[in-house]
Amino acid sequence: MNHKKITVPNFCCTFTTIATLVLVAMVGYAVILLLLFKNMSMSERGQFGDMFGPLTALFSGLAFAGVVITLIMQRRTLEAQWEDITNSAQAVQESKESARDNRVVQTAIAQVTGLGSLTGVNHDQILRYESLLGSASPTDKPDLEIKRDNAKGNFERHAKQLEEKLSELSRIVGSSALGHQFEVVLASSKDIAAKDE
Repeated sequence: MNHKKITVPNFCCTFTTIATLVLVAMVGYAVILLLLFKNMSMSERGQFGDMFGPLTALFSGLAFAGVVITLIMQRRTLEAQWEDITNSAQAVQESKESARDNRVVQTAIAQVTGLGSLTGVNHDQILRYESLLGSASPTDKPDLEIKRDNAKGNFERHAKQLEEKLSELSRIVGSSALGHQFEVVLASSKDIAAKDE
């Protein structure tokens, strides 16, 4: 919808200038006639008033033209406002979607971070129990082996959850640099799991 825009200041100046010129012409016409016909009778004055009939029609036409031009300008202004409102609504919707996506990514990052910490703790427990097994008495070994096996089970469970969360996050984030970082974290946690087996 490309309309030639009529700016309000230009239109007002043009319309005001034309209206002023017509008013000056009308007043000047009346003054000239009054000066020429000072000694007129009532019937002559009635005829004199009837001479302004064309000017009345002219001003009525100008008033109607002003109303039409005002309606056109108002329609264009409303179209521009509607377009601005539509663009604003789209921007708000995009902002909501972006905020929702950011919230999902932030939640997944927090979960990945927590699972990464848990796998690290489990890995440290496995190493600690294995080092204790080397110097433990035969009566303590079964208990330490159970604790080590529990830590390995927890490590495997957390590593699997971490892998699932990383693949979910990688799917959300895509092939961005952030996705690449998580692929590196996933690969390193798989390496730790492979070393512990």
